Formats: sequence, structure tokens, C-alpha cells
Amino acid sequence: MCKFCPFCGRGDLTLITTSAPGGKSEDWRCNACGTFFTISDVAKEEKPAGILVRYTGISGEAEFACAVLIPYAGEVPAEKAVRDYFSDFFGEGTKREDYFLYVSQDGCRAVKIDGWSIVPLADAEVLRKYMS
Repeated sequence: MCKFCPFCGRGDLTLITTSAPGGKSEDWRCNACGTFFTISDVAKEEKPAGILVRYTGISGEAEFACAVLIPYAGEVPAEKAVRDYFSDFFGEGTKREDYFLYVSQDGCRAVKIDGWSIVPLADAEVLRKYMS
């Protein structure tokens, strides 16, 4: 069971168990937003459709903020998908110098991963529209 509310993301939950014909019913109440939900509601959450990665592009002395939406369906851990995407960012000569720092073969360009978020389908469609 997810320990966070699927609606507001907070972790202040109360389990409410009731007897019903045919067995027990377990409902959850989020004390932060007041929403009631069941385990089946959590199971209906959208599957991931992408990873929004925030990174800093470095070229010589210049640095600039960037973002990319990587297609992602959840088959592998998100961290592996991010590393795989950036491992050949500058072609075959891309070197990983730090855990999240990738440098071109000539050392003049680099990308530093600042963070990422897993994005559901509805959000991914909006991001694709505005990021292209």
C-alpha cells in the first residue's frame, strides 16, 4: 500500500476498516486533504509516460538550465533510464565523470543532471506540446 495520498501527495493517512457483506472493506482517509480512497483507487493511478529531467548544460564558461522529457513506461528504474539517456548525450565519446555529470570527449561541453520527476500520461502530453 502506498503510504502517501494519491491526490495531495502527503503521508498523513488513517486506515478505516469496516465490515461489509462478503468481508472487510479497507478505506483510507487523508487527514491533510480530507479525501477518502480505497486501494483500488491507488491501483487506478496513471502509469508513467515519461521522466522530466532538469539539467544544466555547460559549454565553456557558459551554463544554462535545460529540461527534457524522456519516454518512460516504468520497465526499468527511473535512475537507469536517465543514466542511459545521458550516457551517449555527446555521442560515443561521452564520459561520466561524476554520478550525474556527463562530459563530451573534448571536455568543452558537459551536462549536469539537477533532478527528475516521473510524469503520468496526461502531464506528459501537455509537456510534449509545450516543450517541442
